[in-house]
Amino acid sequence: MSTQPDFPDWLSPMLVKELRQGLRSKAFLSSFLTLQVAMILLTFAGLLVASQGTSAEVTSSLFWVIVGFPILIIMPASGLNAISGEIKENTLELIFLSRLSARRIVIGKWLAILSQILLLLSAILPYLVLRYYLGGVNLATDLLTLGWMLLGSALLTGITIGLSPNTGRVGRALIPVGVVFSLQFLGVFMSSLFNSPVRGSALGVGTSIAFWGTIVGLGVFMLIALLEFGAQKIAPAAENHSTSKRLAAVGVALLCGIYSAFWPGLNSIWIIGGLIMLPIAIGAVCEPIRQVTSLYRPFVQGGLAGRLLARVLLPGWPAGTLFVFLLLLALFLIPSGPFTWIWTTPIGSHIPVPMWSILMTLNLFGFFFFPAALMQIPRGRLIPPLIPFLIIQLISGALALIAHLSAWAYPEFEHFAAMVPTLSLFLGGITYDWPKNDLVPLVIGSASLTGISLIFLLFKMVSAWRIITRLPVNASESSH
Repeated sequence: MSTQPDFPDWLSPMLVKELRQGLRSKAFLSSFLTLQVAMILLTFAGLLVASQGTSAEVTSSLFWVIVGFPILIIMPASGLNAISGEIKENTLELIFLSRLSARRIVIGKWLAILSQILLLLSAILPYLVLRYYLGGVNLATDLLTLGWMLLGSALLTGITIGLSPNTGRVGRALIPVGVVFSLQFLGVFMSSLFNSPVRGSALGVGTSIAFWGTIVGLGVFMLIALLEFGAQKIAPAAENHSTSKRLAAVGVALLCGIYSAFWPGLNSIWIIGGLIMLPIAIGAVCEPIRQVTSLYRPFVQGGLAGRLLARVLLPGWPAGTLFVFLLLLALFLIPSGPFTWIWTTPIGSHIPVPMWSILMTLNLFGFFFFPAALMQIPRGRLIPPLIPFLIIQLISGALALIAHLSAWAYPEFEHFAAMVPTLSLFLGGITYDWPKNDLVPLVIGSASLTGISLIFLLFKMVSAWRIITRLPVNASESSH
């Protein structure tokens, strides 16, 4: 009777295979050889600068540019072909025949690229020590910088591998451009954090450790979500990747909530958390139902607690909708949470805060549930449900912009558009001094559409759960 292999046994075949291919790849070989040649030349330049007694700032900046290019760009970019290359060469089915799950395949490819990055970093260490003996550098600071580069490279590699099976040739060509802009945005954002109270001496070293520890924790949750996102794309219907993504979203909310409870003045941490939770929440309300018994067996075997958890963690939009509703409700109730500003910040001198707060709260719920209800109207779908959701949001944004630009000629159109939750949310983000009209009709309109959407989704859930609840019965019977 065969037993389930442990962690090293099931991972080692995939890791060894990918390492063999990766060490012979052009990306690794060119990065390694170029890095060695550049380090040798830079070392001679450093010796020349040290002998002349001039400043070493130029060579130090050049050192980190040379190191950062392969670590943060070249090697993570190689992950774009990790899954798509297997799909293009029709070798993915052969890998599945080795009894590896989609999660194991994705993790193995990520670890293989991360191992290559570690080899590159280990090759840099002698030059790092040499820079210390040449003077003008702090070895501890340089090692810490390398550590942060390793963490950033691991996260970027997770992004590219997670997106690899979800993009075509054009998409993979545009991803590096998006990564560059994302790094620029992240640099500006992190620079603003450096100027925040985190660096204040009044908060002490403990606060800084807690802050960067929270950042690392959010990065881990983001990496889990990204790898699960890529694995779900290639996984068979019998594999459950939705539960782990939703649990990652819960972990993000708890981590940010704990941090904001002790340091409520720094709400910027919720921006990073929101970037992680938003795609998970959108995917939850758009996920189709999969009538596969093996997906529900673990919840049934958990007894009453498992069945209750199944109501929010099962794959499919019924549990996903309830999960998003409870997640939004929790985010609104968290003290110093991401939506605290809605109830405390006045938008204009003529706008009462409570009424505007109610409107924005309804719009945030409507952002998810109004498009989700529209997607449940047609009976048959030929395209993934995520695409209609994004199309509805794009149309809402375009209509909101048109309504705002034509408000001087047709003010009633803007007022009517503001009654639609998604349009009202976009209108609130377009201009600061908005709305200029009475808020009561807007609140009534947004509450009506959001409420109707929730009631309609609840009605559709009843029939969906009738189908779903039959599967746990079959799962419990098949387990005997």
